[in-house]
Amino acid sequence: MRIGIDCRQIWNPEKYEGAGVAHYLFFLLKSLAKIDQQNDYFLFFKRGYDTTQLTFLTSNYHRMTWNPSHGNRLVKFVEQVHWRSALKKMKLDVFHSPAYTLPLWYTGASIVTVHDLAIYTHPEWFPEQQWLSTKVLVPRSIKKATHIIAVSDTTKKEIEERFHIPSERIGVIYEGVLSTKDFSGISVGEQQTFDKKHEPQQESIQTLLEHIKDQKYILSVNTLEPRKNMTRLIQAFEHMQHSHPEPLHFIIAGSLGWKYEEIFRAMKNSPCKQRIHYVGYITQEEKYTLLRNAVVFVCVSLWEGFGLSNLEAMSCDTPVLASHIPAFREVLGDAAYFVDPYDVKAIAQGLQELLTNTKLRRRYQQFGKKRTQEFSWQQCAEQTLRIYNVCRDQ
Repeated sequence: MRIGIDCRQIWNPEKYEGAGVAHYLFFLLKSLAKIDQQNDYFLFFKRGYDTTQLTFLTSNYHRMTWNPSHGNRLVKFVEQVHWRSALKKMKLDVFHSPAYTLPLWYTGASIVTVHDLAIYTHPEWFPEQQWLSTKVLVPRSIKKATHIIAVSDTTKKEIEERFHIPSERIGVIYEGVLSTKDFSGISVGEQQTFDKKHEPQQESIQTLLEHIKDQKYILSVNTLEPRKNMTRLIQAFEHMQHSHPEPLHFIIAGSLGWKYEEIFRAMKNSPCKQRIHYVGYITQEEKYTLLRNAVVFVCVSLWEGFGLSNLEAMSCDTPVLASHIPAFREVLGDAAYFVDPYDVKAIAQGLQELLTNTKLRRRYQQFGKKRTQEFSWQQCAEQTLRIYNVCRDQ
């Protein structure tokens, strides 16, 4: 079988590029390479991406280069024509887009992965000028795909309701989570130390950890964007400081997304600004170091399709405080302490409970560790490969 995968959004550890979708694609591809050395894969990367760092790829994984355009709608429209033509020449049995959109006019068997549809219900959370994607590419891709992969039942229901897609055309395949054992075997540059790009108020992790020494900290790992709800989380941290006797720090990690200015204003103007630390984008090694040592991991997003960071925290025995949104309830089960993400006092009370109630914290550590055992990248890859076979035969 000849399988094409659009890898243009794959995680680039060398250049600090990529977050949720990019990590999903990277670890899916890595796990596919472990379980399938028989089918031929044609992987389409952006020009400039160093594919030599993908040392796990075997000889049946063929690296291709596609140079995306950066221009107005007409330029992007023309690009779609060339994209479709290039794929047709490959004579693929199935083509997989892991990030929402298929090439316009592509008529072969195809699969598209949908992570969430928050941009339709809350366009104000996202960058401007999304017309081509939201009005043309995403709707057409979802409607014409042979099969759709949703990363959760929550996302599947969104697809069914918004685009009126029959349930049988949508399969739910959960993302995986790296165990601490898996993490020790990562070897594609994730554990190297690169020269970081400078971001506002960014601190070095090594310097920070030396500075706070044995003091406790809570941790949040997110791309900085409106739906991550960071401003309310900062307010909750401030509110909790009045009732928490021990010195406590708040570490925020993640690359800059969009519309993040309000977050930095909240940090700068906070009465607790000396205890709020933004460390910017972090490597895998840095992330797991921070996760292992955090007293609580916090993710109070207003909407998500899956929420991988929560499971990563649980795999490091760190209790999780999460917003009670549908995807988190589905994925995390009873393994997280849930709060209303719009209620600052509720977030603060949840943090206070987890910080002061040792028995409760241990309970969520145990439940969390058990919960992560239900998610693996190998299982994700095996289920995805089954979908490839089904689509080929249709």
